[in-house]
Amino acid sequence: MIRDKDLHRFITSISTALAGPVMGDLQSDGVRRLNGILLLLLDRIASDFIDGNAIAAETLRQWEELEGEVAAVGLAAATRDLEQPGQIRETLDRRMTSVQKQLCAPEAFDDFVERLRAKDPQARAWMQKASGALLRVNQAFEDSFSAHGNRKAEVAVDKASALRTGLAAYLKQRYPQLPDDPLEEFVVASGGFSKITALFTLPENGVLPRRLTLRLDIPNAITQAVLSDEYPILERVYQLGLPVPKPLFFEPDASHLGGAFVVTTQVEDAKVAGSPFYEDRRKGGTNIGPQFGREVARLLADLHRGTLEAAPDPAIAKARDDIIATLSAEWRALEKPAFSLGLDLGLAWLAANPLPPERPVTLIHGDFAPHNVLTRDGHVVALLDWELAKRGDPAEDLAQAKMLMTGGIIGWDDFVATYVEAGGPAIACDPHAVAYYAIIVFLQHGVNETRLRNNYLNGTRGDIEAMICASHFQDRLNLYQAKSLAEALALET
Repeated sequence: MIRDKDLHRFITSISTALAGPVMGDLQSDGVRRLNGILLLLLDRIASDFIDGNAIAAETLRQWEELEGEVAAVGLAAATRDLEQPGQIRETLDRRMTSVQKQLCAPEAFDDFVERLRAKDPQARAWMQKASGALLRVNQAFEDSFSAHGNRKAEVAVDKASALRTGLAAYLKQRYPQLPDDPLEEFVVASGGFSKITALFTLPENGVLPRRLTLRLDIPNAITQAVLSDEYPILERVYQLGLPVPKPLFFEPDASHLGGAFVVTTQVEDAKVAGSPFYEDRRKGGTNIGPQFGREVARLLADLHRGTLEAAPDPAIAKARDDIIATLSAEWRALEKPAFSLGLDLGLAWLAANPLPPERPVTLIHGDFAPHNVLTRDGHVVALLDWELAKRGDPAEDLAQAKMLMTGGIIGWDDFVATYVEAGGPAIACDPHAVAYYAIIVFLQHGVNETRLRNNYLNGTRGDIEAMICASHFQDRLNLYQAKSLAEALALET
């Protein structure tokens, strides 16, 4: 039998083989990407086995101090468990979860929020300490993982054959002028989280451009967004002259390919700018040039300036509050992963620090990060994936830019100055509003990721993309939830 104390050695050996001779002999791009995901997960597991107990032991000592002060916020101290060898992380999980469950109880949560609103010094001090503890432990696990792995994983779904056959039949039916097999090339580019994206090429013809992109809805998607909502927005931003692919048609009938789909022109000779996470960009590199930060700031300003409405809309504030309430209710009903208390504390901060209703209204992208930007020779050429776009507060896009777009690329003050100089509304940059929406952004991502994680663990989804969300990306979101909370709390000092 392989003992736990030796398991990391076996994982390291497997990773070395997969990264070396196995990866070198794989011919299919889709299988190579799946192999990359396996390597990423193995690196994460290896770091947990090598450093996880040491990190947990140190965090447990810090957490005990925090537990000793829970009475200050009306909670009971967690039951002390005797630590057995190999059970330190489980003990830490139980203690943190105990506080999390108590805080989530409606009466306790409402009382905590009221104390925060009243600037109660004990409640605020406990919030600061809890936030700091979460940030330290999540950052420690991230640093441990970063030290062991340096492999970039892309995500794809290996459905190329079935999709190619279905799309060819559909195009021939819709455009009889095309040849019997109209697809010269067909490659599944990415997919598995919320949409499948494929790139395909047609022969010269009189009805469609040669190089096109397919985006396909899938069931049990992480965002629950659908292309029937995205397509009209894509048409609008294209008409505004923003750098987006030209939308050609939307097919609502799911019987053709297993989901509704959109076809657009393809952005040729372009590369994804980089990962949404600074940690990955630092290790794996990017496809951006020295002006990228200012270019995306001006692009965001163009979107907001071109769609800025004349007056605030109370319906936007109500919709935001409804979203928070819906996400809060779903979060309370979900089985929560370890170290996710930051999401509960974020909900408390939102309730205690509401935004004024008179906020600007524009069209917002809703997922403004490098993984949705295409570059050519390091310069921005397209902004993709408008599935989360809507009428809303432009501070939401700025919050995403601050947390996901600027790290290691451009200083926040420089980004804001460029945005305002390009015509972006200055009120959108209000620090309170940006911090507020940063917490909402990771509230949304946290609930979506946890839903997908639970679907993976209960067997509703068993694919490798769901697996990586249930492990690696769940840890990343725990870290970024803690970061966004720290940004918000810093405004109070």
